[in-house]
Parts: sequence; structure tokens; C-alpha cells
Amino acid sequence: MSLKGLRFTLNIDGLEETATAVVGFSLYQCHSTPFVLEVDIASDQPDLAATNFLEKNAVLTIWQGMEAQRYVSGIINEVMQGENNHWQMRYHLTIVPPLWRCGLRQNFRIFQQQDIQTLSSTLLNENGVTEWTPVFYEGHPAREFCVQYGESDLAFLTRLWSEEGIFYFDWHAPQGAAQKLVLCDDVAGVSTLGEMPFNPNTDTEVSTMCISSFRYRAR
Repeated sequence: MSLKGLRFTLNIDGLEETATAVVGFSLYQCHSTPFVLEVDIASDQPDLAATNFLEKNAVLTIWQGMEAQRYVSGIINEVMQGENNHWQMRYHLTIVPPLWRCGLRQNFRIFQQQDIQTLSSTLLNENGVTEWTPVFYEGHPAREFCVQYGESDLAFLTRLWSEEGIFYFDWHAPQGAAQKLVLCDDVAGVSTLGEMPFNPNTDTEVSTMCISSFRYRAR
């Protein structure tokens, strides 16, 4: 795709779209870890308070001209006020998926005769995670006895999913803003990206999606 007209917008519940301008962002994603989206914004409204941001739903949109290419939505869980140059105030926002809320509550509970899908449904729904789907290729029988002992809901779920061979990730629709948590127990449930050319020259206009840089890391 051509890079001409590439722009970014951030919609925050309760704020006009024109109230903020995206200065830069970084998105960190990997399997079985809630993603973290760091966004730097500028605003001509210097009186915005933390309450205007915290726990608000936010959607970052990547545009190519007038066509939206990708959406990333989540909850603002941290805001840091930056510099004021007398005409704009800078803010640094951290945006996370709804699954993040599961890490805020610790509990002591006993579950009996429930399978992993039922356990997941109970805990996710209690924490407001409504957009999720299981993609299971293997059988997951009910557990006779299961204890959550002082763990956060996220730590408890992560432990159970690991024991069942389940990993999770956020799925983003190829077209549109749909996004949901996916629980999967086989790589067959992960879509393939296909081949993508490498073009290190980011100043040139390109007609197809390409990789501009990469790093190799081993453990």
C-alpha cells in the first residue's frame, strides 16, 4: 500500500475526536499475554484530568487516506501528563484489553464438576470480558475439584489454561473494528500471514504491505 495519507486517530469515550491528536504509539503483542498499547497524544485542552482518561474505552485507528486499515481497542489503565508548550498539553496513555481487569481481583474459591470452558466463562464474565470465543480441537473434561487460592483471576485462569494446553490472543477482524479474546488449544486455530516482502527503504512509495525492519532473538 502507498504510505501517502497515513494517519492515526484515537477515540476516547467522553471526549470529542478532535480533542486529541496522536503523536506516536507503540503496540506490544504476544501470545498468552495481554497486549499493551502505549500512545502519546497532544491536546489543546490543558484542563483534562486523569478521570477523563482512566477506565475509559479507547480505539486507535490506523488510516490510509480515508480508509481505515486497522483498529486496536482497549481500556486506558494509566495516564501520565507531559509537557505544556503553552498551546498544547502532552499526555502518555497506556491501553490494555478487558482481560487486564482479571488481574485486579484476588479470590479464594472452590469449583466442582466444571470444565475449562465453563470456568473461563464464569471468571471472564465476572470481569466484564464479554467478547471472547473458545477454539478447541481437543476434549477438555470437567474437573472434579479446582481451587483458586489467593490468586488473581488472571493468574488463576492462566494457570488453568496452561495445564490444559490452551494459549490466548486478541483477534482483530481483517475488515472493521471487531476484536475479541480467543482461547485456542492447537496452532490450527491460528491464521497464517503468508509471504511478505522485505523493503528496508521506508522513504520509497510501495504498493504492497512489506516488512521494513526485523530483529532476531534466541533463548
